[in-house]
Amino acid sequence: MNLLSLFSFAKATRRTPPTFRPTLEILEARTTPSLIASQILGHLFPTSTVAVVPPAGGLVGDSTGPQTITLTDTISGAPTGGTVTFTIAGFAPITVPVVHGVAATPFTIPANTPPGTFAVVAVFSGGGGSGSSTGSTTFIAMGTVATVSCQNDPFLGTAAPFAVLGSSAVTNTGATTIVGNVGIYPGTSITGESSISITGTYHQTDAVAEQARNDVITAYNALAGDAVTDNLTGHNLGGLTLTPGVYKFASSAQLTGTLILNYEGNPNAVFVFQIGTTLTTASGSKVTVENDPFTGMAPNVYWQVGSSATLGTTTLFIGNILADQSITLDTGAQIHCGRALAIHGAVSLDNNTVSNL
Repeated sequence: MNLLSLFSFAKATRRTPPTFRPTLEILEARTTPSLIASQILGHLFPTSTVAVVPPAGGLVGDSTGPQTITLTDTISGAPTGGTVTFTIAGFAPITVPVVHGVAATPFTIPANTPPGTFAVVAVFSGGGGSGSSTGSTTFIAMGTVATVSCQNDPFLGTAAPFAVLGSSAVTNTGATTIVGNVGIYPGTSITGESSISITGTYHQTDAVAEQARNDVITAYNALAGDAVTDNLTGHNLGGLTLTPGVYKFASSAQLTGTLILNYEGNPNAVFVFQIGTTLTTASGSKVTVENDPFTGMAPNVYWQVGSSATLGTTTLFIGNILADQSITLDTGAQIHCGRALAIHGAVSLDNNTVSNL
């Protein structure tokens, strides 16, 4: 074969080498140094993000029956392998495997669990050389909400069904709505009945009213003996936000504006106001609540008044007034989730609403 023929043969049989550039470009895009570093760091130094469904920090249910929630821990770097142990104080730990960076498990809050805030701690133990991590969150158990009622208040004994209870007299002017019973003892005078809309029963100087008054006296004395949380003598209640506790006024108490009662999500919260002499509210004042686990209720609020209470016109009030002497509701004043209970004096009404619901 001559040189020309050899050259022609080589040209005919030569194969063009494959081009790998597109594949290399794809690999380069997927394995940038920053991504590699983050994966290595996520593997060696993972972090845990813990959550509760219903959401963390939210109310998770009525513990009169068992309530099931879901605990999750999301681990950075999305490891597959290893375990997460969830721990909640007062309950047995739960250990579950990690799949694609997530560990999840149902958790049942038993019936009759006391209300309160519970901390969830999740500890991830990695596999295959992965590091470990710890995360945490909280949830709030609501407690025995279903048993809470303004109307059924065992602390007041047989006075609980009453909305108004006077000693010397009960008087009314105008259209007044009363949700609950009306009673008087030892006095005999109830006036203005014809313009009262009442859901309960009148007890006029009977044994029921007598026993209710005795129970009011017992409750009054018990409230007066409660240990004081804070002394508010000289302070106006308007503009304050108070958490559950016992608040003392050595003499009179005044509400001008808005008082907020913060239940802190606790259905067993109690607010007690020990007032040495008078309780007075300015026109248009109001008591409101926040962070309460109830629907339209604000139970366990007690005003122990050393002499007399007067609610100014259009006051919106919450709670039970237990006054040693008289209680007066000026035009348009309202009491909700409470009662007007006068031990030695009269209850005077004027186009009001008094509801023990």
